[in-house]
This record gives sequence, C-alpha cells and structure tokens, in this order.
Amino acid sequence: MQPALLTPDKMLDVIPGRVTCLGTVGNNRDLPVSFRGYQFDKTEVNIPSLRDYKLVKWNKGSDNLGFYENGVWRKSHVAEGNITLLSRGEETRWYWMNDIEVSHVYISHGLINKIANETFDRDIDDFSIKHHPVVNDSSLSRIIELYEQECSNGKVGSDIYLQTLEVQMCIHLIRNYAQFTVKDVGLTSRLSSRKKKLLEEYIEENLSTSLSVQKLSGLVGLSQSHFIRVFSSDYGCSPHHYVQYRRLRRAQLLLSSSSDYPIKAIAIECGFSDQSHLTRALKSKLSLTPGQYRSQCFIKMTR
Repeated sequence: MQPALLTPDKMLDVIPGRVTCLGTVGNNRDLPVSFRGYQFDKTEVNIPSLRDYKLVKWNKGSDNLGFYENGVWRKSHVAEGNITLLSRGEETRWYWMNDIEVSHVYISHGLINKIANETFDRDIDDFSIKHHPVVNDSSLSRIIELYEQECSNGKVGSDIYLQTLEVQMCIHLIRNYAQFTVKDVGLTSRLSSRKKKLLEEYIEENLSTSLSVQKLSGLVGLSQSHFIRVFSSDYGCSPHHYVQYRRLRRAQLLLSSSSDYPIKAIAIECGFSDQSHLTRALKSKLSLTPGQYRSQCFIKMTR
C-alpha cells in the first residue's frame, strides 16, 4: 500500500516553522489552487510525495540551499523573488542554512491538465512538471504576488480575478516548465461503442437532472472541447441538442401513454425547467402544445 500523498494543510507536520499568512489552505476546502505563507527554520528535511504541484516564492532567500538529486547534494543561492518548483508524487530532500520566508502556491494536477487540454484543444498524456530548485522567473513571481494580494483583500470581483490569475499561472507553467505528449487526434476522433453506450444510458437515466458537458465529458475521460468535437462528429449534433432531443422524446412517450399524468410533472421528469419550457420545445418541433399532442395521440388510439 502506497503512503498517503502530502496535502497542503499538512506541510507544517513535515517542515518545522510557522504560518505567516493563512491564505486559502484548509478550512475544509479542497481547492484546485491554494496559497499559504510560511516562515521555516533552518533545517534538513525529506519532503514526502506531494499531492499537488508546489510553487515556492522566496520572500527571504538563502545563500546555501541544498537539493539532493541523483545521489549528489546540489548547492544554490536563492534570492528574494526567486521561484522553486516541486513536482507531485515524488519524494524530495532539501536543506537551507538559515531561517527562510516563503509563499507556497499549490496547484492540482486536475486543473493544470484540464487547462493544457483546453489550450491545445486536444487530449494531453503524461503531463508532468519536474523539480526546479531555483529559477529566476520574474513573470511567475509577479503572478504569485498578485495572487497573494488578491487572496487577502476580498474586494469586489475577487473570485473572478483569482480564477484569471490561476489560469495565467497554469498557462505559464505549461509554456515554460511542463512536459507532456499530445494524443494523436486520429486515435480519439471517434467515441468507442462502449463509451457511446455508457453516455446514452447515463443520459437516459438522468434526464431529470442537469446534464452538463463537464459531466458528460468527464464520464468518458475527454476534455470538454474535444468531447464536443467527437460527439458532434459521431451523433451529427452537439451534446446539448442531443440531450434536448432525448428529453423531448421522453416527454412524447409519457404524454402518449397516459391521459392523467400532469403535464407539469412530465416536464420536470424530463428535465425541462417548467411546463412552459416543454411547451416551447414541443411547439418548435411539432407545432403542437403538450395538450394538443396528447389529445392527438389518444384520438389515433381510439380509431
């Protein structure tokens, strides 16, 4: 059994020090990006495998930072504003010869992989970011600084601004530090029979719920943009139009099979927001209201 990966809220269990800025780590929230400020004591430490990628912005540097790599200690000087990048899923060993002050930004693999998929409009394989003990990257340092400030001020529009900075950070990392392969579009240009069956059954079983592209693409393991493209190629329409078609077919079936089932209840069961929504959809397709369609069906049955 593999040991648990180290999460952001457990960092002080491993490295001796104290929190200087609470940031967004913890509070029973599992955020795709989180931030916290620390002061760490002079130490030598083994850092267990991380769950997330970790960006370290140095607010107080060290003339003697050591990183153990390939059986050798590599010594570096790290200045204020420099960045250290730590990969995920891989234990590392470090020392620093004075007390230090740093800001940590943790980025989930799920988020950065999703943004990579959307950036290239293709599905990405084998995404990783290697360890970088010290990099002088003023652009990344500035984005992290802005992120810290925005986490603390809580001004109007803060959530949107933070999301924008998160995307900027991810794209910067993808451009400058990430390693990955782009799947051959020919290998994923169609949905397999198994995935089609999975999608169709899921949609039929969940017509009464909100069926978003995010849910459907996640079900078959594709990015949203790539899913829309291959779905449209296979079905001849977008996922949204297919779901609407299946909702309407279900409503037609229920209307034609019972004269007592309230139209409002049918609309809700089929995933329409209300009876008016169902009426608009049916009139657009058949030029009939639900009541007219039901009456027409039962007239035909009595002939």
